Amino acid sequence: MEASGVLVPSPKKILIRLPNWIGDAVMASPAVSFVVSLFPDAEVFVGGPSKVCELFRHHRPQVNLIPLARINNLKTLLKTARLLKRYNFDIAILFQNAISAAFAVKLAGIPVRIGRPADCRSILLSHRVSCRSFCHEADKFFHIARYVAVLIGRNSTISSPPNLRLFVADSEVRKTLRKFLITEPYIMLHPGAAYGTAKMWPTSNFGEVAAYFAERYGLMVIVAGSDGECSICNDVSGFVSSRRVVNLCGKTSVRELLALQSAAKLVITNDSGPMHTACGVNTRTVAIFGPTDPLKVAPKVKHCKVIHRKVSCSPCKYRHCPGDHVCMTSITTGDVIKAAEKFFVESELVNANTDS
Repeated sequence: MEASGVLVPSPKKILIRLPNWIGDAVMASPAVSFVVSLFPDAEVFVGGPSKVCELFRHHRPQVNLIPLARINNLKTLLKTARLLKRYNFDIAILFQNAISAAFAVKLAGIPVRIGRPADCRSILLSHRVSCRSFCHEADKFFHIARYVAVLIGRNSTISSPPNLRLFVADSEVRKTLRKFLITEPYIMLHPGAAYGTAKMWPTSNFGEVAAYFAERYGLMVIVAGSDGECSICNDVSGFVSSRRVVNLCGKTSVRELLALQSAAKLVITNDSGPMHTACGVNTRTVAIFGPTDPLKVAPKVKHCKVIHRKVSCSPCKYRHCPGDHVCMTSITTGDVIKAAEKFFVESELVNANTDS
């Protein structure tokens, strides 16, 4: 990899502009860790929507958080630029591809602005990083981080990205379990998808899987999602005895979600932000894919089992399927149960239940 241009010597403050979507931000976390390791004497800040920043509250190596409003008009653009200007950043590394992010750091007077030349923003960047369109999304973020390493003469030390990892304190887990009165082993289900209904496996299928694990293994089932997914979560919860299900849709913060996922025995989810966070906290995850390509966006971890049916119209990236949604409806409850039970066979919990 070649890189050219002037980099601020011994930078004191570095901004990493995170993507706006939670899943993308999780995929960027190895690149964040790598950048921090490149500048041990600098203060590194991550900026983005508040929920995205919260993912990095206990990140290691440590980073500082700057919640930023989404830029959707001139007023928020100028407000963001004024906020960033107060920090006197030496370098801005843009993992967000929007032209608004580049405008904000340019107006903030940050001398070095590194990012992909997407969204017609090349002129706003001091350093432009081209990435292959067919590679995994996580590799695109790490490619930018590697470019930074080359700029400072650290190319010889580059090997592979750090492992995907989100950090949750033990105290957070204990506090969250107490708050929601969770005292028994449980699995978590995320039947929604912020992107759109095209990514959603049928609600009744989630319900049947929930009922199976509650009855077969005596597990509690936690159903979770955003405020807009409460109807879906209510439907899934209805398949399970009220004594075995806890519906937390719209009731958890980002940190509480991470804490609950980290203590879960298993997470079953659509291709969504919670899929990435579950993998980030090192929990076994069954991920159901439809209109997107898992080779580009599925978590690159061994503890994630992807279920995907390749059909002629996939990947389409539609938010709402205009057809019969065969990419999702062709995946059966048996497919998901089989994948989940394979994980359980490896755990002491199921072995104990089976013996009893």
